[in-house]
Amino acid sequence: MTYLEALTRMLAAANHMHGFSSWVLPEGAGFNAVLNWWNGRERPRPHEGMDLFCWRDVDGGRKDFGAGSLAVCPLAGTVVSVCPDFLGASVFIASPDFGLIQIFGHLRPAEGIRPGAKIGEGTLVGTVAPATGNGARPHLHVSLATGTAHADDGIDWDNLQGLTLVNPGGWDLAGMRRSVEKRRAQCFLNRMTADSAFPDTISHTGEKLPG
Repeated sequence: MTYLEALTRMLAAANHMHGFSSWVLPEGAGFNAVLNWWNGRERPRPHEGMDLFCWRDVDGGRKDFGAGSLAVCPLAGTVVSVCPDFLGASVFIASPDFGLIQIFGHLRPAEGIRPGAKIGEGTLVGTVAPATGNGARPHLHVSLATGTAHADDGIDWDNLQGLTLVNPGGWDLAGMRRSVEKRRAQCFLNRMTADSAFPDTISHTGEKLPG
């Protein structure tokens, strides 16, 4: 399962997107696009993520994912930055177990979403902000990056602190989960091995060991 697929499941449930089939992603809305999808003009830099603003149901009908839509987080983590963007605010969430930073843009952040806040799977991050008159229709921007970040790093779109942006639509989240589970299991085994190097305070016969 990709990160986008995991996110979509949660967005569909939170927003009652019954009959969801696929996102409508015109040229310019995807990762690394060089043109804006709303006016065809060149972006100042390649698109850092994906823009979600419209979806198609199983009957082929198109539905808006616009202002007021709920943005929820598929991975637990900690908010490390909330910064303004050209349509609202962007929320950066570090998920160190996965070595990932989740970024949700063009939001009105939910209450309590501030640097240092703990986020669980499915937590409401904010709602899609309304249009500002610059020509771009309301939408949820989703970015994903590898690396680490902390609340006092001061990261924002102009200061990504060496993070590497990756395609949310192609990032194998299932593989990442397996990797995390393996690391946790290995840490557990390492602790068990370390503990076994020390003698018990009680012998197997129930008698206290000498010394």
